[in-house]
Amino acid sequence: MRFAARLKRSRHGLFYFRLLIPKALRPLFGGRREVAASLGTSERQSAILVAHTLSAQALVTFAALKSAMANDSDDNKSGKTAPESFSLIRKWELEISPQNGIRIKTDPNSPQDHARAMEMLKELGKIGLVKAIQGQPAAQTTHDASMPLEASIKRYIAANRARWSAKTFSEYDSIFTRFKAFVGGRHVHHVTSKTISDYLASLFEVGIGARTRDKHLMVLKRYFDHTISTEEYRGKNPTTGQSVFSSTERKRLKGWEPFDDKDLAAIFNPVNYASLAKPHEFWFPVLGLFTGARIAEIAQLGLSDVGEEDGIPCLSINDEDGRNVKTDAAIRRIPIHPVLLQMGFLDYVNDVRKIPGAQRVFPYLRRDAFGSYADVPGEAFRRYLNSLSVSEKPKRVFHSFRKSANNTLKQGGVSEEHRCAMIGHAHETVNSATYGQPLGVAFLTEHVVPKLVFPGLDFAALRYTPGQFDTVLRREMERRDGLLPVLP
Repeated sequence: MRFAARLKRSRHGLFYFRLLIPKALRPLFGGRREVAASLGTSERQSAILVAHTLSAQALVTFAALKSAMANDSDDNKSGKTAPESFSLIRKWELEISPQNGIRIKTDPNSPQDHARAMEMLKELGKIGLVKAIQGQPAAQTTHDASMPLEASIKRYIAANRARWSAKTFSEYDSIFTRFKAFVGGRHVHHVTSKTISDYLASLFEVGIGARTRDKHLMVLKRYFDHTISTEEYRGKNPTTGQSVFSSTERKRLKGWEPFDDKDLAAIFNPVNYASLAKPHEFWFPVLGLFTGARIAEIAQLGLSDVGEEDGIPCLSINDEDGRNVKTDAAIRRIPIHPVLLQMGFLDYVNDVRKIPGAQRVFPYLRRDAFGSYADVPGEAFRRYLNSLSVSEKPKRVFHSFRKSANNTLKQGGVSEEHRCAMIGHAHETVNSATYGQPLGVAFLTEHVVPKLVFPGLDFAALRYTPGQFDTVLRREMERRDGLLPVLP
């Protein structure tokens, strides 16, 4: 298949426009024979249309330059004072882009060079030749159409890093690293819709699942939205129209499933529960079920977060003293459920308060690379599920307690706003978000907690005995401090 004479297709499928500089003009451009620029598209017809436009601009530009050279030469021969255009300029550059057309780029470190070019353009304007090549010196250019992709991504990360959690940053960094490796050393404006499509196909070919591919696509969409807003990328977002799931498939997508009655019966069966010999193994499941809290929220609870409001025992979930919350809506104070009180949760907290230097409810847990204390209890619960029949069901994890709590409250007739206040979801109506005050512990105790019940479960046999974990706590604290080896 033949293309327009000035077009060349790269091995990545993108079309490049090649511009041959007339021999007489090459001294003005450091002796260069030709210049090339990506057209940012792999579509043949689009490339031809852009190439024809650039070719027309090139003819006008070169005609203007030749005319100026001739005038400059005549002035010198006649002894006239020539416009300081070509005679003192050693080298210029041609800059080509589909967005800006053909432009002459002057030395950014030489105001004199730019002034001479502008003087030349002024003279050329008198004979009506070149409007297309006028522009600002490169040092004053605010938009760099040829910014390398890597530099653009660094800017994006720098602009957003402060508001990302360590985990989000790690996920984004991993995605960008893979995308940069796929794209290679190309510039940001070289990325097209086909580039994105090929990238998603490459993820599929190495066995990366649909949800993860969808995550990559969403991250890239946000990135290109940003580059378009900053004019680092011009044109339509290349992720537009790309999808991993159809609209029907996306509607059918579900997150983690709640535990059903049989699951909960197996999890809290006293015989099974007797195998849970460490504080986090014992307390995390019941805390998850009767608070709806996220596992990371439970793991970072401080001793100071266990207190009272209006005489009612409660937990404070907050972002103070280095704690992390997923959203602003996650910051809340919630009642300690009567079942937790009957099981002796406050007795356990009092046991921990006796440990010198203890500051958290589970003081031996250590932060992971993302600043969370949840990795050890999360892995412990996975092992526990694997020992039960629950492990045969997909989409059951610790987060399923949160789903179970919310579903139980919903089935009990608790309003969405009140459920959100308990489990820490945002309730985005104007009335509640703008005019409403956070619901207090007393209100939640009266209107929400009574609906958070599981009649088929008996927690009486799981009662904590004061001092029950003293030996384990001491041993785990010693492991934390490096005095004992860490066991799997």
